[in-house]
Amino acid sequence: MPIYPPKSPGKGLAIAALSVAGVGLLFCWIWFLNFITFLLGFVALGLGIPALVKGVKARNVARPLAIAALSVAVFSMIAASFVNVTIQYGLLPAAGEPGLSESEPEAAAPAPAPSRTPSPSLTPAPVAPSETPAAATPPVVADKDYSVDVSGPFFRHVIAQPANSAGESVQVGDYSVTLVEVNLKANEDVLRRDPDAGAPDHNYVLFEFNALYNGDATGRTSLDLGPQFIGADSRMYSVLNCSMNLGVSYADEPTLSKGESATRRVCFDLPAEALGEDSRVALRMTLAEDNNESVYWRLP
Repeated sequence: MPIYPPKSPGKGLAIAALSVAGVGLLFCWIWFLNFITFLLGFVALGLGIPALVKGVKARNVARPLAIAALSVAVFSMIAASFVNVTIQYGLLPAAGEPGLSESEPEAAAPAPAPSRTPSPSLTPAPVAPSETPAAATPPVVADKDYSVDVSGPFFRHVIAQPANSAGESVQVGDYSVTLVEVNLKANEDVLRRDPDAGAPDHNYVLFEFNALYNGDATGRTSLDLGPQFIGADSRMYSVLNCSMNLGVSYADEPTLSKGESATRRVCFDLPAEALGEDSRVALRMTLAEDNNESVYWRLP
């Protein structure tokens, strides 16, 4: 009888996540290419989180591999952000610009010129950085934008999918999900639930779903139901631009048994052009073996 190696749920996802995160780490130090780091970082997070959940449940090697992948992905994105900010403020020279060691001899060259008589009225006094308008009022660095452009074929594919209306119960993996409420002007509501969310760049839009669990094991909506928003402006928006903690921490979230339900709230920071007839909010059950396609709702 052949001997098969033991199954390791999530191991393949964890290895893929670690590989993608490692490639992103290579690009994070190159300021004009490190946008690739953010793209690969999101892919690594999308692979690593399901791998971590499976590794925790199975107690296998997928757990440490997934933790390593998530750590590398987060570190590489933080490093890329640091490189971009330091170059924007002039703390580091960008590629092709002279570094500090190259500019010092040029700045010191006028000092030994014998033909000039030192004069307070003719010699320009060095201006301290704190006296310049730029230093007095430093430019505001906007929060990281986690939205991305989507291709024309993908956008047309999304629009072609059945779009459900608020109040309809739809099957999403092991859940029967109903879009209960849409708050298009949710700034106050979001900040009341999570003061750390900060002011939006555009406008917070809050979606409230009711999720009835129909699976045979247990479910947690924050782990199982992954949200997306595809705007009418052909961009995809993430909850990372709003908040992942809308008044209920992960520790306080209920674990659902079959027949139990919970509320799933998600929010996005959306510009006006993202809202329209072709806008879609989507949920998919990330760990479902079957029936794991995204399900779409139109705005009311």
